[in-house]
Formats: sequence, C-alpha cells, structure tokens
Amino acid sequence: VVRGRYVYWTNATGGGTIGRANLDGSGAVQGHVSGITGSPFGVAVSDSHIYWTIPFSSRIGRANLDGTGIVQVF
Repeated sequence: VVRGRYVYWTNATGGGTIGRANLDGSGAVQGHVSGITGSPFGVAVSDSHIYWTIPFSSRIGRANLDGTGIVQVF
C-alpha cells in the first residue's frame, strides 16, 4: 500500500514482518515492523499507524508509522 512518501508490504513468509521503502524503491527495509506474532497478511496505513491482519485468527495488529509500539491484538 502507498501512503505519503512510502510503500508498505507484508512479508508473511519471511518471519512475519512489514517492509517499507521510499516511493522510488530506495531505502527498502524488509523488517520495518518486526516481532509480529503470526504471518501478517494485508496492510493498511493511516496518518499515524500501520495495521495488519493475521489470517485465521480474527486479529488485527497495529504499530506506529516508525515501526515502534507494536500492539499484537488491536
């Protein structure tokens, strides 16, 4: 998903992380949000948070835009 100056994606098979890069593809960080319990699927970004789902668990997670403040069940 694209938000502001960045594009975000999930890495469900790479250890459960959310990646982020600049719109031009530079500065890619595969583990921008790491430590997610489960395999994230789908990502949404607001003005202040990144949200993701964990399939088959009825869970939505949340983190601050800078990748900190992870809440596993929001």
